[in-house]
Amino acid sequence: MNLYDLPIGVVAIVTKVTDDERLSEIFIKGERVRVIAKTPFGGPVAVKVYGTAFALNEHEAKSIEVTIL
Repeated sequence: MNLYDLPIGVVAIVTKVTDDERLSEIFIKGERVRVIAKTPFGGPVAVKVYGTAFALNEHEAKSIEVTIL
């Protein structure tokens, strides 16, 4: 499952980050992450990791693989 498909409020563990060195520095394998808000029609996704909120576009969120706890 990728981060874009994760339901709001569900906690997951990052398992893989592809295609983006910047994202792989923020979303480290094994770190907990949670989607806190989504916009419709492929808009940005707000996620929380390390207690900090980040906004990701659809492509970025889909490049982060997660496993639900």
